Amino acid sequence: MKTQDIEFLNELQEELKTQPNDGNAAPVFWVIRQYEDQITDSDFGEKTLYAHSDGDCSEFKTLEDLRLFLDEELDSIEELDSIEELDSIEHCETLDEAFDIILADYNDSGYFYRYDAISVGVIQPDTLFLTKKEAQQHIENNRHHYNRTVHTYAMTAWRSRVVENLWDILRTADFNSLKEENNEREESKYFEYTQEEYYALIKAESKEKANYIYWRDVVGHGDETARAGLMTEYNPAQLTKQEALEKFLLADEEAKPSELYESVANCVILVDSCLI
Repeated sequence: MKTQDIEFLNELQEELKTQPNDGNAAPVFWVIRQYEDQITDSDFGEKTLYAHSDGDCSEFKTLEDLRLFLDEELDSIEELDSIEELDSIEHCETLDEAFDIILADYNDSGYFYRYDAISVGVIQPDTLFLTKKEAQQHIENNRHHYNRTVHTYAMTAWRSRVVENLWDILRTADFNSLKEENNEREESKYFEYTQEEYYALIKAESKEKANYIYWRDVVGHGDETARAGLMTEYNPAQLTKQEALEKFLLADEEAKPSELYESVANCVILVDSCLI
């Protein structure tokens, strides 16, 4: 594993251990929530919505909003033939009073409407964060996508065994041990062994260990099999030693201790001692 990945996991672990849970049971995750208006029965309404919708929706918060809309959209509102017909609205003192007139006399198309509504907390789609800090940063970076009530909202992954296990691993695993293994790998060197039948490149911490691996896992198995935690073979007729080394290094992070490999004449044998 790369050093920067290990550092990321350590930082995430510390954040998971120290962050607040906002009153929720573990495992906790965060989403983004904001309050939005939802139409309801008049007996339960907390506010009134005033709007015009003919495909494009315009909501009016104030009487001035309505007046500006009517001035700009006069030609497109069939029920209003002239500016003079707006006089009765111009003299209204409240938005509700103006809508009484509009709904009664200028709404044959049904584009104007007035509804009672309540504010409801709505979880925003496609939002999920393991830390509250990242959720807050998301809001700061994307505030233009939300309204002024947007906030982080903590939830519990209730009875989700997979999430519980992952959460426990992230909070308790010793990621520093992976860094120590990386350091050991970085201290390794490469030793070459050339024979008529093959060219062997062995990754080891010392010449002594490389020699031991060479005799045990390469020579010791002759032409039958060559054994190691990782052994990859390349034909030198198709690949130079340098190209083989580059491929070996590239494959190193993804390598897994594997099965026996047949030793073929004139092959390049790459052995990673760290995986033995």
